[in-house]
Amino acid sequence: MNKESMLKIIKDQSLARKKKLADALSEIATDEAIDGIYQLLSDKSEFVVLFALEALNRLACEGFDINIKYAVDAYHAFGDKDSIKMACAKLLGNSSNSIAIKTLVEMLKDMTPGVRHYAVESLTKFGLSPTLALVNLLTEEYVEWPTREAAALALTFLSTLKGSEVEVTLKNVLTVKSENVQFSVVRSLKEIGNPVLA
Repeated sequence: MNKESMLKIIKDQSLARKKKLADALSEIATDEAIDGIYQLLSDKSEFVVLFALEALNRLACEGFDINIKYAVDAYHAFGDKDSIKMACAKLLGNSSNSIAIKTLVEMLKDMTPGVRHYAVESLTKFGLSPTLALVNLLTEEYVEWPTREAAALALTFLSTLKGSEVEVTLKNVLTVKSENVQFSVVRSLKEIGNPVLA
């Protein structure tokens, strides 16, 4: 597929043609094809952006390097669309780019349960790297309950990894935090079935 015909479809109004384009570009998987998928992320249609995110996610799962800036931009541009935010969280997790950790931790603050779910799932794909960011979020003074619970869940998954010192870290942090934070952290860990600090 040449560049002119690709650009013509991108400017076309047909959602079906754009879906086929996203699928075709992910099959081609050259740098130019992936750039075409990135262009689809700037479409005004939620469905086209979802097609593009799904195509990028397939590529990320196959080991292609994905520029996560485009996923982060789509997350912020479509902040009112839960399906796009969830697709962005999945893509960030499959990207294997540790820069995504910051955005995924930010996604734990989202009020949509599905977004938090995929953010937790994605964070666990980075091994122990997100531990400090999650401990910091879990032990912040003023954090919404769903966020604290999601951070506790992610830390519980990470604590099962070999070489993890999540429990030791939490115990040390809680010695200097306020009683309110201590209570909230212990409660959130108990609610998800991790009685480590009880």
